[in-house]
Amino acid sequence: MDRDAEDQHRLGLAGAGGTGQQQYDVAVASYNAAQANVDQARGSLSEARDQLAKTRIVSPINGRVVRLPVEVGEVAVPGTFSRETGRLMTIADLGTIIAKIKVDETDVVRVHLGDSVEVTIDAFQDSTFGGRVTKIANSATVAASQASGSSTDRAVDFDVEVTLDSPPEGVRPDLSATARVVTDTRTQALAIPIIALTVRQHEELPNELKPEQTGAQKKERDREGVFVVNGGIATFRAVRVGIAGDEYFEVLDGLKRGDSIVAGPYQAVRDMKDSTKVRGAKEEKGGPKP
Repeated sequence: MDRDAEDQHRLGLAGAGGTGQQQYDVAVASYNAAQANVDQARGSLSEARDQLAKTRIVSPINGRVVRLPVEVGEVAVPGTFSRETGRLMTIADLGTIIAKIKVDETDVVRVHLGDSVEVTIDAFQDSTFGGRVTKIANSATVAASQASGSSTDRAVDFDVEVTLDSPPEGVRPDLSATARVVTDTRTQALAIPIIALTVRQHEELPNELKPEQTGAQKKERDREGVFVVNGGIATFRAVRVGIAGDEYFEVLDGLKRGDSIVAGPYQAVRDMKDSTKVRGAKEEKGGPKP
């Protein structure tokens, strides 16, 4: 082969090589475009599935529909409803029943998580159900008048949740209930009837020694106490009480076993004067005695 023929053969090979590279580049570009179409189709499929899922509402819990404020044919558009009208339905898990009670500020400090509770439901008369405290609010319930800015003296209550151990069959949400929280117990304790406890302001006697008092002590509140009967005369005696039951107060100091005290209607005991002559209940049944 002469030199001219050899040069022509080399040019032919170079030309063939250039055409193959172009074909390869075109194939790669086509593959990338097809891959992009596949990714786009997958995105459209995912969006379609998301839209389809929104046409069916699935409850996150097992329960029963207890409130259905909407009707068939209404359109639910997210973000266009108020809080009240935007609620489509309420699902209640009737396997766990929680009683929401209000506890006064003077008592809530003695309530703790896990305290045993006796719950009486109005719909189930003559029945008491056991439970336990599972939640105590950190702040008081704000009344509508208080939220609007008006300052009036009112009772301050805290929300406390009680979970029933064995809820009754047929129980429903929004039933009225009353709860009795047992914060502590005592055995062999000295106690007095609740109707015997009253309050009195400290009256200074003419010859009473008056130790120096601070401003806080001078503004001391009324003292709690009872009227102790000795020889037919009722004399007020200050006492210190502990926990309270349904009918009795625990006495920590001020009385001893065997003391006779006056018990009766609150106002009658409240208005009683010191050194009042009284007659025992047994004496009244037998007739007046001098």
